[in-house]
Amino acid sequence: MPHGLLVPCADDPSARALAGSVGDTVAVWTYGLGDGADWQARALVPNALGGLDADILREGVLVAHLSLPIPGRHNIRNALAAVAVACWHGIEPAWAATMLRDFRGANRRFTLVGEAGGVLVIDDYAHHPTEVAATLSAARLRYPTRRIWAVFQPHTYSRTKALEDRFARSFDDADRVLVLDIYAAREKDDLGLHPTDLVARIDHPAVEYAGGPEASARLLESQVEPGDVVITMSAGDGNVAGRLLLDALGNAEGDRPRA
Repeated sequence: MPHGLLVPCADDPSARALAGSVGDTVAVWTYGLGDGADWQARALVPNALGGLDADILREGVLVAHLSLPIPGRHNIRNALAAVAVACWHGIEPAWAATMLRDFRGANRRFTLVGEAGGVLVIDDYAHHPTEVAATLSAARLRYPTRRIWAVFQPHTYSRTKALEDRFARSFDDADRVLVLDIYAAREKDDLGLHPTDLVARIDHPAVEYAGGPEASARLLESQVEPGDVVITMSAGDGNVAGRLLLDALGNAEGDRPRA
């Protein structure tokens, strides 16, 4: 008899492989947006809350409708996993999906920082290639006609060196890409790596090195236009660039962010 539940994402090859290796020791419920998952999301459409609506199917049967207030297909996947786990514990899928309507997301995950001069600033903790791609995909879905700036601060020399090839296609959904100085954190050895090395690896027609947060804020101030969306992505202090930009554009203290 299975002891416990494993809920892997069927859209991820590594997770699928893990699911196939556990045998009968635990129950396995897969989830995903593609075919073949036990729990699936279908009919994804943008909603008035700023996120996505979706139908939730369990083994092909419609069991709930999800209306999520946070953007991105990756968050629909996260919600699917949450509904599956809730169901395992005896909670009806429709009720679990209703509760998720009130989830506003985690801090520094697509957080609206402010707006000034018609420029919207968003902050996100993304610093791995998959996270960067997911964040920018969510931004493109939410703001399909607006120019999107990706302001990325690489995190530690060792991680940047290990993942630099995987960053190549992570910025496809951005219109402009600024790469900041590498945030060293605990590291002392720069491994001979410079941010321009990462710039050279990123396959994007409008990517450039922008220096530190202060320098990047000045560059942004000189080039952003009303309607632009600026997304700072950093696990260090790269988000300072967005706040400096808002100050420079005259964002009044206490202004509320507008989606």
